[in-house]
Amino acid sequence: MKICRIRPKTTLVCQPKDAKLLADANFSGCPFPGKWKRVELLFENGTQAKADFYGFSSKALVCSEQVRLWCGPFEDEGEFLPVKIKGLKGRYYLYNVTHCASHLNPKKTTWATDKRTGLRTIKSPAFHAERLGEDCVFKIPEDGATAIYALERDDFPEHENLKTLVKRHGLTGLEFKLVWSDNQ
Repeated sequence: MKICRIRPKTTLVCQPKDAKLLADANFSGCPFPGKWKRVELLFENGTQAKADFYGFSSKALVCSEQVRLWCGPFEDEGEFLPVKIKGLKGRYYLYNVTHCASHLNPKKTTWATDKRTGLRTIKSPAFHAERLGEDCVFKIPEDGATAIYALERDDFPEHENLKTLVKRHGLTGLEFKLVWSDNQ
């Protein structure tokens, strides 16, 4: 069993008028609070790069219609909220990961302390293998539901993990960084 932290290669931003609706607090491992309205997102640096995955803030992903069609396990662990991307045609969704559970093993996790604030942050996470189900993606409350993690289960051959689906369907825009393995 392995866990990767997933990070988009390109980040999108919102129009200033939508900043309150798209505040980080609305994407902290719970369903979107309130009524959703379709918003337009922009490339952060103005350079358009066609991909299937983009980042939005530090807590959400933006996905193409292909992701929605080919990554079925996403449906169980989050919600697809329709958005537009300025300059791109096609259907896109802000993907809000709503599966947030305490899988972290705090005793085996390596922590860092911010010298200025004294707050502890996760430097290198460790997880309780027995708490991990068949999740495709998840967040943990111990880091403020910021990082998005993807599970790879080699003990269940039928488990469709995100990394495999991305590779199989040629989806672009995500990086996978291994952060934990039960073989460590």
